[in-house]
Amino acid sequence: MAVLGVKMFKAVFSLLVILLIGFANADNKVKIKNEVNVLGVRGNYLVGYGIVVGLNGTGDGTTSIFTLLSIANMLRKMGVYIDPRQVRTKNAAAVIVTASLPPFAKSGMRFDVNVSSLGDAKNIGNGVLIRTPLRGPDGKVYAFAQGPVSTGGGFSESNKGGKIVKNHPTSGIVVNGGIVERDLPFSFENQNKIVLTLKNPDPDIATEIENAVNKYAGKKIASAKDVSTVEIKIPKDVKDKVSFLSDILNLEINVDNEPVIVIDERTGTVIMSGEIKLDT
Repeated sequence: MAVLGVKMFKAVFSLLVILLIGFANADNKVKIKNEVNVLGVRGNYLVGYGIVVGLNGTGDGTTSIFTLLSIANMLRKMGVYIDPRQVRTKNAAAVIVTASLPPFAKSGMRFDVNVSSLGDAKNIGNGVLIRTPLRGPDGKVYAFAQGPVSTGGGFSESNKGGKIVKNHPTSGIVVNGGIVERDLPFSFENQNKIVLTLKNPDPDIATEIENAVNKYAGKKIASAKDVSTVEIKIPKDVKDKVSFLSDILNLEINVDNEPVIVIDERTGTVIMSGEIKLDT
């Protein structure tokens, strides 16, 4: 039955890929925001060290000394004093927590975080990440993360002693587990120009963006500096710069890029790039 289940999963998965590709129709018109990044507007990588608890005997073994010390230190802060050598960690695991802080992140905003085992834990799924500070490259704490860990889609089956695992049980995510504590030091209102950098440098796309922006403004405010950069001067009569940027990014241009469909087998997620329409 296990083998049959695996074969059926693969058959359904392959059929989904064929159907998606077969029905996908690409439109050469895409929005500028799909082709560029705004200089200064980007995610910021955060990293932290934490503990996942509540595991069903699949946590770190006694050879992971850092896990023993971490649990002892955590309990000490809560007023419980214990010798690290007496700690048993099979229901806990040391993890590295990573995330990308969204652009313009403000205090109180939530975001997803990734959790990866640091020791010899066998499975961190269904565990709970204890509050973990997340630091930026400057060493400052910008956010905290906490919550239940999910290892994504997939399945695990066994047949006559054999075992098939279709996910990564030592790496997972905490959905909306991160919360911003410190605002990022960036203000768009202080800018007098917008610099767009192409995700895939191309002279034709740079020219298309320049022409589309100038047509929208009714005058020359955009200039392609090179094959990967377009500079846009913000007119002095623009009062709402955020709305102005939104209008620019939502302008449509013609591109030759072929759309791409990516299917994550681990989580079952389907990602489509470009403007793709499915026939129904």
